[in-house]
Amino acid sequence: MPEQKLKEPGNATSPVVAAQFQIGTKIKLLRLLKELRMAELAAKAECSESLLSKIENGRVTPSLALLHRIATALGTTVAWLFTSENRVPKVVLRRMERPVIEIDRFRKAVATRVERLTPVFEGALMQARMFVMDPGGHSEGDTSHPGEVLGFVVVGEVELSVDAENYLLAAGDAFHFRCEQQHGFRNCSDAPAQVIWVNTPPTS
Repeated sequence: MPEQKLKEPGNATSPVVAAQFQIGTKIKLLRLLKELRMAELAAKAECSESLLSKIENGRVTPSLALLHRIATALGTTVAWLFTSENRVPKVVLRRMERPVIEIDRFRKAVATRVERLTPVFEGALMQARMFVMDPGGHSEGDTSHPGEVLGFVVVGEVELSVDAENYLLAAGDAFHFRCEQQHGFRNCSDAPAQVIWVNTPPTS
């Protein structure tokens, strides 16, 4: 399972850095509240106990796929791990306030950044994210889950896979499908791509 070492923050007060560094603490807190041993959570999340220890201690940031498995094993969501609690949902979420998840599967050769566009709060019926992909960047394999997806390509060209059928999408194209279908995407161009991805109900 790929690991990404945390970068030294250039600005200790950056909301993005704060969101990245709170993940491990929240995972550990929820694990202890649920009376799970580290080995038990690691087994449920399909990762090594050593990797989970590094995540809880803030030494590495897990891949998005692993974060999803950890959150599921803990009975929560990836969104909760990146969000401060007990806040009234914001009407406006400024660009620099958005939690960001960095996906780096090939040691910085290919990268995808996920920016949350909607605040997280109890009872939310949807979630919206911006996927920002370097050339060759992609989702971490195909996945499926309950619900629906609505997407819009803002910049670049993206190949969308739904139930093993591929669709080439350009800026301005939109898509919609049931999430129970296996799906994934990648930037198939030589330029950066941006995709708005809206899920209902929230899944991460």
